[in-house]
Amino acid sequence: MYYIEKKDFEKSKVWLFPFLSIIFFNTSYFFFIMKTLKFAPPLPEMILSWQKNTTWRISDDKNISIWDMIECFDIQKKNFATIQVTKVKNTTFWNLDEEDKNWHETFETDEIMYATYEKYYNKKITPKTEVKVVKFEVI
Repeated sequence: MYYIEKKDFEKSKVWLFPFLSIIFFNTSYFFFIMKTLKFAPPLPEMILSWQKNTTWRISDDKNISIWDMIECFDIQKKNFATIQVTKVKNTTFWNLDEEDKNWHETFETDEIMYATYEKYYNKKITPKTEVKVVKFEVI
């Protein structure tokens, strides 16, 4: 989460990148930039229908942590939900347990799961690949 005082904002140019949402709180003082996540179909529909409240992330460049509020976007860059993180766990695909898999989309085989994540991240995925398990609630 990033806070910038208004006086600092007025003195400098701030570049905002795609998928950064800005919410203004008491605009005379500061604003807040939310973290964002993208979801491929059919995951947005699963999240909105409460069939999914867990996501697995590789190479977490956003440093997702508990209590984060995150804007969710589909692949057409349309905002479809805001979520709040309730639990975070770092593990590997090999060590995913039943709790990590609950409320996550299912895969027929591990090979299909690895192929799916290889498509998402454009890199080789193995049982030893580190993954961040993120549990959340739609708010």
